[in-house]
Amino acid sequence: MFGNPIPFNDAGRKVMARRLKSLKDGMSFRIFQSKDRLEVLFDEYRGLLTISLDAAKPPPAGYMGRSVAHWDGDTLVVETTGYKEGIWLDVNGSPASKNAKMTQRIRKVKSITGIQPLAQL
Repeated sequence: MFGNPIPFNDAGRKVMARRLKSLKDGMSFRIFQSKDRLEVLFDEYRGLLTISLDAAKPPPAGYMGRSVAHWDGDTLVVETTGYKEGIWLDVNGSPASKNAKMTQRIRKVKSITGIQPLAQL
């Protein structure tokens, strides 16, 4: 942070190398969907993000915050607040406080054939 290198030990260097490789290769994740929520399971970080599609039923705040989404045309707008602690915005460690509000706009840009639903919630 602030131009100073992070003093990783051997194990930390291996984790960072794996994470940077996964970003370069395309980070895999799985999406589980029900009528009123999405759950995104990130394979690399073992993170689970629950996104409520009903603003009246927000999920409880978790490590990755509390996310509520709505559709704006063909774009899913996800607003996340309520982080348990400060977060990194990227693998370089760009910081944001636990009071941050993140807005993501997600839209399908490419159709992938042969993908089967993994599960129904």
